[in-house]
Parts: sequence; structure tokens; C-alpha cells
Amino acid sequence: MDKLDRFFAMFDRVFDQVTWKAAFGEPQVHGDRTIIPVASIGVGFGMGGGEGQPAAKDTEEGQETEKAESIAMGGSGGGGGGGGWSRPLAVIDVAPDHLSIRPIIQWEKVILAWIAMAAWCTFWWAVVARSHARRERCA
Repeated sequence: MDKLDRFFAMFDRVFDQVTWKAAFGEPQVHGDRTIIPVASIGVGFGMGGGEGQPAAKDTEEGQETEKAESIAMGGSGGGGGGGGWSRPLAVIDVAPDHLSIRPIIQWEKVILAWIAMAAWCTFWWAVVARSHARRERCA
């Protein structure tokens, strides 16, 4: 099995694991209630390669030797990588009298959004204040 076949075999194994069971965890039964965790998952892969020969030096003496060394050195390369992530989204609560979906709030994202909004508002307040100050000086 060559390297490319091994890569695709590994690729297939990863995607065999990325099923609905990875997004919806195993249901947990507590009395007459069932709790089902829900997550967002993702995977990504990339690979690349190159091939070529380094240029031979043009000198009068030993030109054939340098070309032979150049060809022996070759010029190929390749690489690849991958990664995955998962993030909790919600919990589904199933009971005999109701069904509810409870979202999981990621507070770090909410706080970052507030910080970004405060920075944006501060920037525009400074622009308006500077513009107003220039108009008063000119008047």
C-alpha cells in the first residue's frame, strides 16, 4: 500500500466516525426523562506536494558532475494535515408531558461581542467628538 492509499484509508476511517452519533450524543435516561446532548462537529484535511529539479550550475569545469549531483538531489516534497472540532450546542429534554430544547450559551463569545461593540462605539464617539472640536475651532 503506497502513501496515497494509506492517506485515503485514514480519511475514510475519520469520515466513518463522523456520523449523527457524533453530533447527537448517547441519550441519557433519568427516570421518565431522556436527555440528548447536541453538538456541532467538523473536520478538515489538506495535502499538497511538489516536484522539480534544482537548476544545474553552468561552469566550464565539472559541468557534468554538477548536473549529475543536481539530478541525484531531486526536488520533491509533500505534506498534509487535518483537524477536527466539536462544540456543544444544546440539550434536548424529552419527558412524557413535554419536549424542550435548551441551548448552551457560550458566554465567552457573548462577552467578546460586547467588547467589540464597545470598541466600535468608542471609536465612532471619538471621530464625532474630534470633528465637532474642529468645527468649533474653525468658527
